[in-house]
Amino acid sequence: MRGIKISKYKAYDARRKALSKIFGDWEKSYELLPQYLEAIKRNNPGTEYEILSEEIAPGMERFTRVFWAFGPAIKGFTFCRPLLSINGTHLYDKYKGVLLVATGVDANGGLFPLAFAVVEVEDTSSWKWFFELIYKWIPSVRAPRLITFISDRMKGIIRALHEGFGAPHHHRYCLRHIRDNFKKKHGEINLQNLLWQAGCATDTLVYEHCREKIKSLSLDAHNWIEHNLKPQFEHRWALCKDEGVRFCMMTTNCSESFNGVLKGARAMPIQSLVARTYRIMTVSTPLNCLMLIALAHVTYHNFKKYLVHMFLRLPPISRVVREFHIIGIVHHGIQQFITERHTVRVFIHPMIVGIGLNILDHG
Repeated sequence: MRGIKISKYKAYDARRKALSKIFGDWEKSYELLPQYLEAIKRNNPGTEYEILSEEIAPGMERFTRVFWAFGPAIKGFTFCRPLLSINGTHLYDKYKGVLLVATGVDANGGLFPLAFAVVEVEDTSSWKWFFELIYKWIPSVRAPRLITFISDRMKGIIRALHEGFGAPHHHRYCLRHIRDNFKKKHGEINLQNLLWQAGCATDTLVYEHCREKIKSLSLDAHNWIEHNLKPQFEHRWALCKDEGVRFCMMTTNCSESFNGVLKGARAMPIQSLVARTYRIMTVSTPLNCLMLIALAHVTYHNFKKYLVHMFLRLPPISRVVREFHIIGIVHHGIQQFITERHTVRVFIHPMIVGIGLNILDHG
């Protein structure tokens, strides 16, 4: 209605009440969270979660942390690049907190959210706990596979990764965060561009040229790089020193992009936040409708039948498939399926590979 003005407090209160009516009560959401996660685990084999709480009175506990990773994503990560972008973002619901996300990259360069956690604050302790559970519940991050973690230069992450992740790994810095920090001290666009060019250079001569140019333009800028990025850690931010382990991924944009997708959900009760991640991973993402089959937890034979009739479009003579194998991944996430008479190719997201393998295991 026109001409009506209300205070910010009333608007906020009305919004909170509307969210409570739509998504449920905040306190009740914490009570429902264990049952909800257990239901997801029951219907999606391989899903893992852990909830931490502390006793504040006899028979009364207070929620502190929760970790969850969906079964299809755990299996599908085996077929993704050995790389995880990690990022934390603040929640702005009634009880605040921080959402931690580990996002991978599939063979086609697409986002592959792997693990989530809600913690009280973003510090060394919470990151260490997050890394410990990633190592505990996701087999494909362990040796002999070497995972590369990309993050900002927050000291808590560096220490937590060293102490909490129990397997050999690589750690690389987000170049965009480095440039943003550099910009606070040195606002000249030319210097910022040279820093970016040095970080992205694939040739050592180009890198050295950019560094020398920065030094000639501003000795303070050169000293900032030497002091903050350390010569012994050049491999963590300069691509030409990287030895190929970061797959040319220079930023944490993939995890921050996924956090952007969850922006609206970050104001919801916690059970609705988990439900939103589940929905994004299964329905809203462009994975194709094979994922919908997994939601129904169909049998192996129905899975074969659906593939044959809805995707493979085989001639009537070969629609009765006696043998069906997932034989591995080839270029850009294309799975090759062998039938008795035909070889066909269908685009399958890596997460679907995990679902398919899971169905085969339980068929």
